[in-house]
Amino acid sequence: MSLEATNICVVDGDGKPVRKAKVETDPDAIELVLAEWASHLKRGGQEAFSYSAWLLTALEGLPVICIETRHAKAELNAMPNTTYRNDANGIAQLTRTGCFRAVHVKLERVQTLRALRVGRMALLGKLLAMVNTIRDESRPFGLKVGEISAGRLEAIKHSAG
Repeated sequence: MSLEATNICVVDGDGKPVRKAKVETDPDAIELVLAEWASHLKRGGQEAFSYSAWLLTALEGLPVICIETRHAKAELNAMPNTTYRNDANGIAQLTRTGCFRAVHVKLERVQTLRALRVGRMALLGKLLAMVNTIRDESRPFGLKVGEISAGRLEAIKHSAG
């Protein structure tokens, strides 16, 4: 998978590829390719990356597992000619044989709260940096900007943590 395209490889019980496709990294496009096998699909695998949670949530009706990246990379590096297409086949083989480490993907609401917290902490950090910049740039002109009160500083620290 990449941000733009996803290579899909469906293998049978013996590990022989029965369908290969390259589609846009979009749940609808992936589901369309897998629709033919949806009732027979025992397990699907995808390597963990930034879109994993979004795709897993969208592909909720399919038995898709997120595979730990370092473990998959170690297995795939043993294969000759590593390309996205060959990696899809390798991930299909790992998934078929059960030789993978699954990654727990957090719920969407948990990820949303984390993103809000990270954004808020970044904003507070920028605010504190701006206050310090104004204080430092004002000193050459004889202007004394007072220290942040202990209570205000504690409130900033508390809200960031």
